[in-house]
Amino acid sequence: MVSIKAALVLLPVWTIIFGTATAQHFPISGIHTGVNNRTGARPMRRNINEFQKDVPTWSLYIQALIALQQTPEDDQFSWFQISGIHGRPWYDWDNVHRNPNSSETGYCTHYSTLFPMWHRPYVALFEQVLAGHVQSIAKAYKSGQYQEAADIFRVPYWDWATDPRMPDVVNQETVLIATPAGQANVSNPLLLYQFQQFPLNATWFPADYPGDGIINTYPTTLRTPYNGTSTPESADDNLGGSNLKQNTYSVFNVTNYNEMATSFDQTTAFEYVHNQVHHAIGGFSPVNPGHMSTFSYSAFDPIFYLHHANTDRLIAMWQAMNPTSFMTPDVETEGSYTVAIGENITENTPLGPFFMPDGKTPWTTKSARYIKDFGYSYPELQDWLPNLNSTEKLAANVSAQVLKMYSPGP
Repeated sequence: MVSIKAALVLLPVWTIIFGTATAQHFPISGIHTGVNNRTGARPMRRNINEFQKDVPTWSLYIQALIALQQTPEDDQFSWFQISGIHGRPWYDWDNVHRNPNSSETGYCTHYSTLFPMWHRPYVALFEQVLAGHVQSIAKAYKSGQYQEAADIFRVPYWDWATDPRMPDVVNQETVLIATPAGQANVSNPLLLYQFQQFPLNATWFPADYPGDGIINTYPTTLRTPYNGTSTPESADDNLGGSNLKQNTYSVFNVTNYNEMATSFDQTTAFEYVHNQVHHAIGGFSPVNPGHMSTFSYSAFDPIFYLHHANTDRLIAMWQAMNPTSFMTPDVETEGSYTVAIGENITENTPLGPFFMPDGKTPWTTKSARYIKDFGYSYPELQDWLPNLNSTEKLAANVSAQVLKMYSPGP
């Protein structure tokens, strides 16, 4: 807990960054349609391999992604600006300002114990905005099953630890969906993001920035690029050689939250395994990286959100197995748009630029601790079921699932 003296020191900087207590920001609440308030049952984020078999939900999802990617880039809730929160273009989102003592970077927290919970409201924001499109699109259908699908919609995840190759669907040029007018093949929004303004703004996306290579010369997102085109087979080779299953299982054997959270000085952390996936998809070339390889550009690639939904899932499962272990005070090592290098960080450090449902209180690691507060769950975490409705029962079930799915044994 931050002392009164420490709070007095931090308050002026936090006020500069987040504004006064009366400032109003976009409220990130997650999605709460489809939640059973009596039983606590919540719609689940599902594995994309199963999710795509659900025609109504899949059709709404694909059309919502297209709508989001077509939203003008100067719109705060466009694909460009939501993805830009993570890294470039490194400017204010929702009127949350740069920490005057921070390094030149985006809002995302990496190599930091803030990593797990910063990404939770971030993916929830993406999910919440996407769900708005889903609801609008569902109204165009005559069948009530599309409204039902819209109400239980949550984003899918890709479990790269059990299936270390990209889902086939993310590399297809077109996908078949059911539209209000009938079946149609549409351009696949999971394949890439087409930047609307190209060439990219040289101020926001400068050439030859260290680590970025020639990435700013591409009009679309690319995966393990060669001669300006994606090479998904190379990305799959990289994934297959990354030992993701073993490394994931190793993290589940860790019982300390801070150790699980960040890969700053060790590999038994979900951030480390998460980093492996980023680099495997984007490629390892320092002069010609794909978008997923550099955190400044990675969130523009549509596969980013499938990847981070799974990272959040693994972290939530770990939390269920270790319910009493949580973040302890630490020192920020890399810095972000709102957190300075060397700053003392705690479970109460604001996770900029994300605000709770009141639009005034920043999300923190403490307030983002439980996924139920965002209105979703995962298949392994149905804590409303009679056989899982206690902390002990849930922990035992998740432990058994982890052993079954991720144990490297025969």
